[in-house]
Amino acid sequence: MKLALAPLVLCACAAGEVRLAPAREGVPAPGYAAAAVAADPVIRGHRLLSVGEPELALAAFSEALVRPGFGPAALVGAGTACIQLGRLALAERYLSAAVAVAPDLAVAWNNLGVLRYARADYAGAETAFVRAGILAPDAAVTQNLALARQRRRPAVDFGPLGSPWQVVSQGGGRYLLVERAAPAGGA
Repeated sequence: MKLALAPLVLCACAAGEVRLAPAREGVPAPGYAAAAVAADPVIRGHRLLSVGEPELALAAFSEALVRPGFGPAALVGAGTACIQLGRLALAERYLSAAVAVAPDLAVAWNNLGVLRYARADYAGAETAFVRAGILAPDAAVTQNLALARQRRRPAVDFGPLGSPWQVVSQGGGRYLLVERAAPAGGA
């Protein structure tokens, strides 16, 4: 199994005696995950995704999905992990369920758009990105939408004649587009 470790940064204390303040009841030390947070499989899954461990993240999200009262975040997380693993059909099931349960969750719509884009469903991706952009305008969603729209434009087939336009030089670096004449005896 691949083990990804983030580099650790240790801070040295200044010379002299270091005294620790007494622990207060109910307040965890900074940077220390409380037991409840560490036990939350959705948080654990997101942390695993952020360090490039989609297989372990999917296991954490799957754990969340079998618990009573799971939320759409578990569905979105599982779908995102499946996209990273290349399991696109399964990702579509998770993300479609997420937008059905929480239709106002922008991240679910954005991730569904990413999935549809990966499956070359550019019209579906555009629809999902538009919905995500309406719910929560974001530069990344706007960029995703632009890419989907660019891919969605159909290739133009002008038939055997090529383009219906002809470029005519006007001199001095100026050009004019002129409609080609129809072939004699043609339609």
